[in-house]
Amino acid sequence: MMRQVISVFFICATILYVKAVPPRCTRADIKKLNSTVINSKSELIEVFDSTLQVIKNDINAELTNEIDSLTEKITEEINENEGKLNALKEELIEAFNSKLIEIKNDIKAELTAEINQNEDKLNALKTQNQGTLSTLTAQLTKTTTELSDCACERKRQRSIIYFAGPYIYTFAAAKAYCKSKGHKIATPAQIQAAFDLGMQLCSFGWLKDGSVRYPHQMPFTNGWCGHRGVNTDLNHNPLDKFGVYCATNPGPD
Repeated sequence: MMRQVISVFFICATILYVKAVPPRCTRADIKKLNSTVINSKSELIEVFDSTLQVIKNDINAELTNEIDSLTEKITEEINENEGKLNALKEELIEAFNSKLIEIKNDIKAELTAEINQNEDKLNALKTQNQGTLSTLTAQLTKTTTELSDCACERKRQRSIIYFAGPYIYTFAAAKAYCKSKGHKIATPAQIQAAFDLGMQLCSFGWLKDGSVRYPHQMPFTNGWCGHRGVNTDLNHNPLDKFGVYCATNPGPD
C-alpha cells in the first residue's frame, strides 16, 4: 500500500514540474534545426544513392559471376554430352556393322546351301536324263540328216525340169529344142511335181499335151504373175511362140 502511494506521488510531482518549466527552444533554434534536417536529408539521399549504386554494382558482379559460372557449367555439360554422344554413335556403328556382317554371312550360307542343293538336283537330273539326251541327240542328228537329204532330193527333183526361153518356140520347135539337148518336153504331171517340190517361175512354157503352163509359189500382191499353183493356158495355136519346159529324166511316156 505504501509503495502505491509513493508511486502516485512521484507521478504527480513530475506532471507539476513539466507544467511549471517554460519551453527552452527559440525560433532561431527551430530554424537551425530545420536547416540541419534539410542538410541531413540531402546527405541521407546522397548516402542512399551511393549505397544503392554499390548494391547494384555488387548485384551485377554477382550476376555476372553466376552467369559465367553457369555458362562454364553448361559448356562442360555440352562437351561431356557430346563425348557421350560420339561414344554412343561409335557403339551404334560398330553394332550395325557387326549385325550387317552377321546378316551377310547368314544370307551367304543360305545361298550356298541352296546352290549346293540345286547343283545336286541338277546333277541327278543330268544323270537321269543322260540316256534320254543321248537318244534325242541321235534322233536329232538322224532327223537333220534326213531333212538335209530330203532338201537335196527335192532340189535334185526340181532340177529335172528346167525352162528354156525366151518366147521364141512354136510347139514343134519346143519339142525339137528339148530333143536337141537329149531330153524330152515335160508333161503336166512333171510340172505339177516340180511345183510341189518348190519350183517357181513366171514364164509360160510348152508342155507335152500342147498346153502352156508355169509353176508359181507366192503371187505378187497386185495379182501379177497369176495365182499360187500351176498356172495353165490350154488350147493354144501350135504356131504361137512361148518358152518350153524340158525334162532331163522324162520317165515313162
